[in-house]
Amino acid sequence: MKALICPVSDQRVNKSVVRITEFMTAALLAVFVFTGNVYLGLFIAGDYFIRVFADFNFSPLNRIAAFLNRLTGLKELRTDKAPKIFASRVGFLFALSAAVLCSLILQ
Repeated sequence: MKALICPVSDQRVNKSVVRITEFMTAALLAVFVFTGNVYLGLFIAGDYFIRVFADFNFSPLNRIAAFLNRLTGLKELRTDKAPKIFASRVGFLFALSAAVLCSLILQ
């Protein structure tokens, strides 16, 4: 059991910003599903890629969410960053797979 890895980090993120970001991502995914726009799927996958391999602060959706958070004045709630990175990795794989499969089907 020593090899068991639990996603825990000493880094923290604003939970309100993360929730707004994921709401926007879910809305864009819904638009992607209904339109089949491959570029939108690639944008979503790219945004996830930035969140996973660079930093949350460089993600376009996260930047918009941070702006909306400041605009609305939502309370800052700090939460562990590691589970959010794990979820972004899974989201990246799914979004990239969906965009690639959609592009293959629409050819």
